[in-house]
Amino acid sequence: MILQRLSKRKIYTILIIKMYYRPKIILSLNVVFHTFAQLINYTDMKKSIFILFLAMAAITVSTSSCNKYDEGSNFTIFTAKARVVNDWNAVSAVYTSGSTSTERDATGSLIIKKDGSYTLNITVDFGWVTLSESETGTWVFNNDKTQLIATDSNGDITSYDILRLKNKEMALFETMSNGDTVRYNFDS
Repeated sequence: MILQRLSKRKIYTILIIKMYYRPKIILSLNVVFHTFAQLINYTDMKKSIFILFLAMAAITVSTSSCNKYDEGSNFTIFTAKARVVNDWNAVSAVYTSGSTSTERDATGSLIIKKDGSYTLNITVDFGWVTLSESETGTWVFNNDKTQLIATDSNGDITSYDILRLKNKEMALFETMSNGDTVRYNFDS
């Protein structure tokens, strides 16, 4: 076959000439498939596999529209555990009671360790109420890793919805027993 004896550059040139000088002619799928099949014969097999892998990865990333966390990114190379294990600094908190929300600066830290332990020291003064928590305990994710479940040293369990989980940012959402909610924002 003629195409087997041509170099890759010549094949590209032939394709460009066919498409440029004959714009009204539609190449059949057979001709296009055959031409690209010939190109593959001229490329290194490792490069072909690498290009195929990159194409599949690009398609996967571009077609995924669902997001595990409300404010998170669609793609990350780090696991949820690798992102949550960190020394977090409390930045702010938003207290919501009914339809009234109040945001204030927060002080303190949340240290989450890989071994499943944590230390929490946080204080937020909302004016009418001061939230202050200081505890140690253990933590786990729920099954789909959308909640951080903390069990303190007294055995009390608190479930936090994870709104944002990035390498340097985290937002946790707690619903209190009276129905009020608190959103905690952290950075590292």
